[in-house]
Amino acid sequence: MKSFKATFFSTILFSLLLSCTHDKKNSEYQKCQHSIEKMKCFSKNSGTEKTSFMAAEPGIITNKYKGSICDLYVYTPHKLTYHLTNKRPTFTNNNYLSVAAAFTAEDYKSKSGMLIIEGNSIFNSYNDSLTGRCIIDGSSIRILDYVKNIDSLKSKIITNKESFFQQALLVYNKKPVKWNLKHGPDKLQRRALIEFNNQFSICESSTGVDIETFTLDLIKLGVKNAIYLDMGGWSEGWYKSVDGKQIGIGGKNASKSQINWLYLSE
Repeated sequence: MKSFKATFFSTILFSLLLSCTHDKKNSEYQKCQHSIEKMKCFSKNSGTEKTSFMAAEPGIITNKYKGSICDLYVYTPHKLTYHLTNKRPTFTNNNYLSVAAAFTAEDYKSKSGMLIIEGNSIFNSYNDSLTGRCIIDGSSIRILDYVKNIDSLKSKIITNKESFFQQALLVYNKKPVKWNLKHGPDKLQRRALIEFNNQFSICESSTGVDIETFTLDLIKLGVKNAIYLDMGGWSEGWYKSVDGKQIGIGGKNASKSQINWLYLSE
């Protein structure tokens, strides 16, 4: 009888220890799930496989999607804020990504369109040939197609100390926008600011692609709105990796003549 009781209590004790160990492991697992430090995951989105490398918190989440003729890389901020600047962003502890925004014209200003930085008017010349407009106020971004009264909009942007730039619109309300500029059919590396999965990200083609294919791939991906970002000779860009290294994107050297940048910081 004593042997039976000893065995019985030993079994109960073992079960309790096993339960505690399981609870501890489960707790550690939950902590791991909540931490996105160097986490790699695979999922499906609109039938397209993607690979997501989640950066340290805060940081840049990078995803790769299959396009029609090349891959699409999407850089999504996590606990970061968008800014527009006319001073080249430096790679610092607080800065996590930088790309060119509005076009830089041959004279470096007149054809680039209106540019406002945090309520300060940098370039006043409005360019009617550019189909897209973008307003930035920290984490809040608005992509617009047509502005009936640009003077009224400009006044509000300056009063609210917001930022504004003009660019070619690619996607608006999930529909393609006709490209009316040069080099549309050319196979060039493309980049855009996209509204995707209820947030704003930077999307870049892995290789050269014509603008129509790039636009249609964005729509297939599920992008709601997309405005072009300067590429070609001005395609400089970088982001901070999970281990704090500066990773160049765009495949071009930095241009000394670039006049504005979109960047992400804490």
